[in-house]
Amino acid sequence: WAGLLTFGQPVFMAVGGYATAILTTRYAVNPWLALICGIALSAVAAGAAVTGGAPAAAPGHRATRLVELYGRAGAHGTVRLVPEGWGTRVELVEAGGPPGAVLTVTMATGAGYRWAIGTFRVPVGGRAAVQLACAARPGAVTALWITDRAGGEVLWGHPT
Repeated sequence: WAGLLTFGQPVFMAVGGYATAILTTRYAVNPWLALICGIALSAVAAGAAVTGGAPAAAPGHRATRLVELYGRAGAHGTVRLVPEGWGTRVELVEAGGPPGAVLTVTMATGAGYRWAIGTFRVPVGGRAAVQLACAARPGAVTALWITDRAGGEVLWGHPT
């Protein structure tokens, strides 16, 4: 035992139980139908807890956020923050960086958290297309920047 308590399962059981009880006592719904409704309501509550209450986007209509990256002379890039069930897929296209350089991609949230989400090497042609990932939702990301090994900022931007 790690000393941690979880209230997830009891809450979902309570939602289903209370929904069943209210439907049968106040609205005289058949107990079997009320039980099915209670289970469905509990499943909806669990789905809302997992997705943070955000409705799922229709297929092909993802709510992506774009970030235009600006920086050193000749360097530029674009980032698409694509929502996924587990967090955010980060699609980065960078051009004009120093060929062969290893660059680090870092993100920040409005709550003040900053973290590196990955590194990549700029190819000889000077254009990199990279996919990265993070657990934060796209709406939480407030800034994104790319630094070189010395910590100098190569590119930076804010989501639109």
